[in-house]
Amino acid sequence: MTTTLVVLRHAKPVSGEGYADSDLRPLSDEGRNKQRKMAEFLKSEDIIADKIFTSPLLRAVQTAEIVAEVFSMEFEKELVLGNRFNVGRLMAKIELDKTTFFVGHIPTLENFVRDLVGEDVLPDGLSKSAAVILEFPNVIEMGKARFVAYHK
Repeated sequence: MTTTLVVLRHAKPVSGEGYADSDLRPLSDEGRNKQRKMAEFLKSEDIIADKIFTSPLLRAVQTAEIVAEVFSMEFEKELVLGNRFNVGRLMAKIELDKTTFFVGHIPTLENFVRDLVGEDVLPDGLSKSAAVILEFPNVIEMGKARFVAYHK
């Protein structure tokens, strides 16, 4: 079996108009629809989550709700995927021979992917609702992940 990490950026939110804090903006209908399609695509490709961790910020939680619904499972809020980003704590969440999903934000997720692979595999950034698939061949360490795919 393979150790797989799926890194998902939250879906598109509503416009910022009328919201005092950008962290409180909910997902737009367009964002919800695109995220559902992405989750269904991943499932159709047999990329099945064993665990889903999400930033506690609203857009990421709403994105994780959609992904979890498609996979008929629960998700867990993880503070270190939000404003308290912590690479060491995230690395400890990735289990050997399992598929782990992380839902969060940029720029932290883009940097995390780069550091996991050891090179910039996202030169144009990580789009909303996009998924990066990484595999760890033998060991879960920074710089040892293999870039598999980027779906947006």
